[in-house]
Amino acid sequence: MSIRLRSAQLEELRRQWPEWFIWNSDAGNWYATRRGAVSGSLPFDGYANTVDADTAAILIGKLQRQEELAERHKNADFPDEEFHLQGLGTFVTESPR
Repeated sequence: MSIRLRSAQLEELRRQWPEWFIWNSDAGNWYATRRGAVSGSLPFDGYANTVDADTAAILIGKLQRQEELAERHKNADFPDEEFHLQGLGTFVTESPR
């Protein structure tokens, strides 16, 4: 693949996925690292800070999967939990969203 074509693909990926820092190596591998935290309190099953791929097309698939997982995690309903405030004898009901 020519450098010009790879540069054009890189620019397009960066425009499409601004929440990821995307680059490719001299060997032609593609990488993407999250720029920030995923909404939600904890990383979810399948969460990745960085994904890698042999081609731009495979990287796109991995980024789409991360977005799907993040959206599902963000929209998950967590049951309300009661937390006892030690020493105060009171309860607080919170939803960890």
